[in-house]
Amino acid sequence: MHSDDSRGAGDNGLPGRIRGHLRRFFRAPIRTPFSRRLAGGLFALAVVALSTTLRIAVALGDPHFDTQSPTGMLRTDPALLYYVTEKIIEAEGGVPWDFRADPRIEYPDGADIPAMFTVGQEFLVAWTWLGFGQDVPLHVWAVCVMALWASLTGFAVYGLTRELTGRVAWACLATALWAVLLANYRTLGFILIREDFALPWLGLHLFLLARAARVRTPVAFGLAGLALTAAAATWHAMSFVLTLEAGCFGLWFLRTGRNPLAARWAWLVPAVPALASFAIPVLAAKDFVVSLPMLMMGALGAGALAARGGRLSRRGETGVVAGAAVLGLLASRLPAFGSDRGESDYAHVFELIAAKLRYLGSLPADPQQLSFGARLLWDGPFETASLPVLFIGLSTGLVAILAAIATYSRDWWRGDGEPAECLLVAFAAFALLSAVLIERVYVVVGILAPVIAAVYLARIQPPRLGFRAMFALIGLAGVLQAFALIGWESSWYPPTRVAARAHALRWIGENIRNAEPIASDFVTSPAVLAHSGHPILLQPKYETARSRARIRVFFETFFQGTPEDLHRSILAAGSRYLVVDQVLMKEHAYIGGVPKGANPREGTAAAVLLSDRPRDFKRVPGFDLIYRSPNGMGTDSYRVYRLE
Repeated sequence: MHSDDSRGAGDNGLPGRIRGHLRRFFRAPIRTPFSRRLAGGLFALAVVALSTTLRIAVALGDPHFDTQSPTGMLRTDPALLYYVTEKIIEAEGGVPWDFRADPRIEYPDGADIPAMFTVGQEFLVAWTWLGFGQDVPLHVWAVCVMALWASLTGFAVYGLTRELTGRVAWACLATALWAVLLANYRTLGFILIREDFALPWLGLHLFLLARAARVRTPVAFGLAGLALTAAAATWHAMSFVLTLEAGCFGLWFLRTGRNPLAARWAWLVPAVPALASFAIPVLAAKDFVVSLPMLMMGALGAGALAARGGRLSRRGETGVVAGAAVLGLLASRLPAFGSDRGESDYAHVFELIAAKLRYLGSLPADPQQLSFGARLLWDGPFETASLPVLFIGLSTGLVAILAAIATYSRDWWRGDGEPAECLLVAFAAFALLSAVLIERVYVVVGILAPVIAAVYLARIQPPRLGFRAMFALIGLAGVLQAFALIGWESSWYPPTRVAARAHALRWIGENIRNAEPIASDFVTSPAVLAHSGHPILLQPKYETARSRARIRVFFETFFQGTPEDLHRSILAAGSRYLVVDQVLMKEHAYIGGVPKGANPREGTAAAVLLSDRPRDFKRVPGFDLIYRSPNGMGTDSYRVYRLE
């Protein structure tokens, strides 16, 4: 514990106490000379600038990235975010008049955008474009702005490492290692994606939490809670990441009897997001206040408050924590009872995790062995990671994490050790395990790995051995990164597919009346929305039970029903037009219940509409074929039907 040297003779009263708290928060981790602190800050700034430059140069240097027009490149999530960004620009940076009831998303019901989606980066891109970038195409501006924002994570890595090691040199080395790990460039070339905006908030939260554990002021704990709120409100998947963090706190308490929320003002860390969740539409819609991470932290907070008087034994405090957790779990079921909101919106995530564990991460050949929600995620953005992918992404950071896990596991077994270091390594271990099951989670490990490498190697004696090892990790990772990025081309922009999509979207915009709703899959639909403005039935952010139900009806009717069933379903939804992305629908037939490698059953809508034989797909009763992709753009990549 540090002595409270912030209380001076002139610090009487509330304003004085606030000034004292602020001075303690901004105090350096150790008495480091100003020149060294300045040099460290400038080094971190240089690394962030270099990382930003690398992201922009590689993304825009892709020979298939069109710097003039995004038509054809945008699809799924980026297309939806682009549409929302354009709405904000049309409102001159304000909140669009129909923001809480957008009539074009999930027609005819419409969508409450800030309650359904984790809005944030759209405003950042729109405001900066309106202020500084109107001479630059919006999609290019978005790439540049989000490259800078994603690179800000480097400052969080620097700050967290400095807090844990107390050394500017180790903080600089950790920041350098962060900048050369490919895992931290997973979204390279994406025009807009949620995690780019959310991950810097997560890094900031971890840094502020480490500082709060040292200075023990309400300002420090409150800021850590605010950063946690921002992280949770800007990426749906962050709730799962925060569950890992809260789980580590709970395990540490159960093993050692030391409650991470026992410090005087630590209750602010869960209290701030709990209160803020009532004011932030997306968190309120998901009942974040009774989510799993909030329940865990709330239970620990209850135990800490009960033990504040010093009359509870360790066993008594454990009982309070367990009781609070049970009561919280029961309370969490009330908001979702009889409705499709709250935790039921995330049911597909739990279904996926259970299925991944049951089948050991191997996708079963028969899709009927999985629930629809699990199929939707597993055959989409949450595939199982392979060892080569993890090694390429994390490279030497993976070696550092595995070595740290082996070392710090002894501290966990004995129930001692430095709490901050043990908790960080445990967090990384759970994140790594989660990344094996769900590949995209490895971006979290990419943030933690450099910090853990620095903390672990800083323990080695003599110190020069640790420094040499760290330089070796940075050098090898840098070489691997250079080889991976030379001549880099994004898998998102295959030229034939982009050209076919752009041609189809332009045709739709010119030949179908703007007010006509369009039926299509959830990947193609947002591209139609972003580029033609037509209302769509499906959208790609299926974190609500309602959205998944719509997707299920479309996919299962398409792949299991007859053409008459599909015709009836689309008309009932209010649409008279169907856009078929032949290539994508064949690739994702598994979601509709077709086994991997198998063809749709004869007589189904898919068997006819995805056929390569003109006599099949041209003469479908009730479906008038009005558009086909031209020759040279793939074999009928896109087909547009008008329902009669």
